[in-house]
Amino acid sequence: YGIENVKGKIALNVEVNEKTEKGYINLENIDRVVVIDTHAYLSNGNLFQYETITYHPDEFTFTAIAKR
Repeated sequence: YGIENVKGKIALNVEVNEKTEKGYINLENIDRVVVIDTHAYLSNGNLFQYETITYHPDEFTFTAIAKR
């Protein structure tokens, strides 16, 4: 197709939960959520994809693997 994804950026934050999250995630006595923002760029620099995902802090695990 001629489209090449060459660059991505991921931001992981712990934020105060909003009323919106309380409607979708069981946050009875928890005031924070884990928020991941992802950006994917094409080889020409145009933004191809933007995504925000919210996780319950008790159900989130972060693992990083570096290959060189």
